Amino acid sequence: LAACRAASQERGCVAVDTAPTYKNEAAVGRALALWPAAFVPFVIVKVPKAVTDPAQVRPTLLKSLGLLGVQCADLLLLHWPSDVVEAGTLTSVWGAMQALVAEGLARGVGVCNFTIGALELLPSPPLLVQVERHPLLPQWELAHYCAARGIVLQAHMPLGGKIGACELLAH
Repeated sequence: LAACRAASQERGCVAVDTAPTYKNEAAVGRALALWPAAFVPFVIVKVPKAVTDPAQVRPTLLKSLGLLGVQCADLLLLHWPSDVVEAGTLTSVWGAMQALVAEGLARGVGVCNFTIGALELLPSPPLLVQVERHPLLPQWELAHYCAARGIVLQAHMPLGGKIGACELLAH
């Protein structure tokens, strides 16, 4: 962990992106505990796709915050739209997420892996949309959609993941 922390700071890491699905929150929390108090990274926490009941949102976030050893998430993201759309609970889960901002447990809300169609089902726009985006999957239509609405578009796997990175770096 100490080597991870040192490498992250050396390379200017300013954010951590976690999710219960990644099973990385406890390890990230241990690493954060080793960082100097003056260094406060931007913390992204995700609500897993299996959380379709709005009553599950708060306990899920509290568990994540506890594992990370932080009091508040800078950004709380709904990880996938599929299950909440299928369950018909997207609006109520989104409302539960927004209530956590009002409560001070998160500073903002956003989404991951949402298409334009899924974004249009939200009752209010997210602050941020995180999707796989790289030269092999530029998602220009989504980029234009977000830009026109003042929504930040964040790429995960900007080098294309395991397979795409090899192809991109070869050029």
